[in-house]
Amino acid sequence: MTKRRQTRKKPVTVVRIGELATKERRRQQGGMVTEVIDREASGKAYIKRQRARLECMLDYYHKQNRISDPQYTAGIKFREIYLSAIYGYSFKVLCNPYLMEAKHADPEGRMLAHIDCTRLLREACDRLTPEQRSLVRDVCGYDRFAGGRDKKRILLRALDSLATFWGYR
Repeated sequence: MTKRRQTRKKPVTVVRIGELATKERRRQQGGMVTEVIDREASGKAYIKRQRARLECMLDYYHKQNRISDPQYTAGIKFREIYLSAIYGYSFKVLCNPYLMEAKHADPEGRMLAHIDCTRLLREACDRLTPEQRSLVRDVCGYDRFAGGRDKKRILLRALDSLATFWGYR
């Protein structure tokens, strides 16, 4: 009989709790925000988490005071509706009343939420001109810059019409 040798498996690299971002990541999207998740009994920070300061281009425009609060809220709602309807992302959004308290939806609720988000997206797109629709889709849905001064004006008008349509004014 021959003896079998046990081969050792290579350890899997795991992200440790409280590990900080790299220098390159800290320079992207407006830097990082450090949040304290848990503290020790003495009050010392036990677990920290870093996240991007700017999640999307709407955050950038809002931070630079290029869009107002109602425009920002309308753009974020359009972003969540668009990503839910097109890619099936699940958000705890204003348009998704079917999520349960445990932050999970049942399969029927997900179908209803997808249908509801598709209907809201169609209604919002009907309020916009084709040029406004493509610009809002690029900025809110795909995180692209608006472009020149004329396109920024078109974006502002589109976000204004969405804000009045959803009652944020």
